[in-house]
Amino acid sequence: QKLRLVEKIVARLGEDLAGRTFALWGLAFKPNTDDRREAPALEVIAALAARGGKVVAYDPVAMTEAKRVLADAPHVAFADSPMAALAGADALVVVTEWKEFRSPDFDELRRRLATPAVFDGRNVFTPAEVRHPYPIVLVHGAFADTTSWDGVAARLRADGHTVVAPENPLRGPAYDAAAV
Repeated sequence: QKLRLVEKIVARLGEDLAGRTFALWGLAFKPNTDDRREAPALEVIAALAARGGKVVAYDPVAMTEAKRVLADAPHVAFADSPMAALAGADALVVVTEWKEFRSPDFDELRRRLATPAVFDGRNVFTPAEVRHPYPIVLVHGAFADTTSWDGVAARLRADGHTVVAPENPLRGPAYDAAAV
């Protein structure tokens, strides 16, 4: 169950994540604690690293303990804020539903991400929050049955959202998505 989010990332970005960086929000197993027992973050980080990915993590409380536990992990860096973690990241992965994550500046979030992808493991955001004018692909439980960009785009359109990507933003121009 803890790696379901990684399965969704791999389904959209491919098995080889070498050269990709992921901003990860949340290291504790639940908000308002620094307790990381049973926290999915460490397993998600390990799974991304095993596929060549790098992680820039942020948590409002659990950073000290996470830095101790992950001190020797060359594939992990830590940021001073949620927005700082996004700088140059290929996607955002939300692992803990901290209150401060619920209302980000979506314009700023989009500007900082290299690709407009949010993998929301805690269903913090709704598709309505990230729809136009924010061209962000939101992936969480609402899209459990869609494994392709076309499927996600079709689901968003069916829910009344505007999809503003002329191509698959997760794979690049070589992949031609359905007409917008």
